[in-house]
Amino acid sequence: MRKSGSNRKIALRVRVKKEQVEQRILDAAYRLFGKQGYEGTTLQDIAREVGLVKSGILYYFANKEEILLRVLEKHVGEFFSTLSGTNLKDMKMAEAGAYILEKSCDFLLRNPDFFRIYLPLRFGSAPAKVSRKLNRYFDTRYQEKWKETVGWEEEKVYWMLFMVWSIFLGICMSYLTRKDKKEVKLLEEKGKNAIRAIFR
Repeated sequence: MRKSGSNRKIALRVRVKKEQVEQRILDAAYRLFGKQGYEGTTLQDIAREVGLVKSGILYYFANKEEILLRVLEKHVGEFFSTLSGTNLKDMKMAEAGAYILEKSCDFLLRNPDFFRIYLPLRFGSAPAKVSRKLNRYFDTRYQEKWKETVGWEEEKVYWMLFMVWSIFLGICMSYLTRKDKKEVKLLEEKGKNAIRAIFR
């Protein structure tokens, strides 16, 4: 019995250490992808940042694509958690859309590196294999998450997201270029007014 308990403690310590190292790798990758871009960052760069050799990275992750998806998924989850405290299902569509845009802009200001990583990959600089996998993965996840969050019919989800995303994309590109927080809030208000006008 004592031996069994000791083995469980050892297994727990090993698992905790593994999780800690994985998180260090993901944090380092997030910083480097945001600074150098996905294509400009190698596994060797990530290993050096963490203090491992390249083979050490491959012990925890199959390849750089897996690290990328884990990094992006974590932040997508964080974004949707910001909406979880509000019952969007009970809102009118115009107000729900305005609220989603506001939270998206808040998330942009807190996590600009996420968009520095994601947008170039989404809109063309990624290798075709990575781009297809990324788009398929996140299009599916986004649709699932939005339906779960707002509970609207699929067509309503699509058109609302299209409107919010179109406005937000412009705001995002402006901020990543100029880094002007005041301009983000100004464009956010204009976008919210446009959403209210269209979906009232």
